[in-house]
Amino acid sequence: RHVRVWDLAKQAEVLAFPAHQMSVADLTWSPDGSLLLTGGHDSRCRLFDSAKGRAAGQWELQAGSFVTSVAFAKHDAHLFF
Repeated sequence: RHVRVWDLAKQAEVLAFPAHQMSVADLTWSPDGSLLLTGGHDSRCRLFDSAKGRAAGQWELQAGSFVTSVAFAKHDAHLFF
């Protein structure tokens, strides 16, 4: 339900986002590393701005749908879920 990003060298949490109401099924970074896209079993995809540490967008699919995978296009113009 939460996404936590750890710096392994520092052994410390660097980002934390309350992402979904149910479990997170998949996540991916944008090609430039500035955005994090998540998909969950709550029928939602969420986009987070890692530099600002906040949500940048949300999409909800038909109720009862599970988002099982997410991806960015190589040029950042499209999201896939």
